[in-house]
Amino acid sequence: MSKKVKGRYCYKCGVQMNTWDVRLTNIFKVYDTCESCFCKIYDMDQDTFRNYMDKYLDERPCQGL
Repeated sequence: MSKKVKGRYCYKCGVQMNTWDVRLTNIFKVYDTCESCFCKIYDMDQDTFRNYMDKYLDERPCQGL
């Protein structure tokens, strides 16, 4: 399971970020944003978004997510 990151919260919805959220934030070079908000921004469901990240950017979350 992904670790929660202390002191980092999504600026859009306020949820505490995990390590996958931090990786996404660094990849897209944006202010702290969680995966759920990225899915809303790009109008994708979670599986589609993760498949896109894996296929085009060669990034995938840990097995526990």
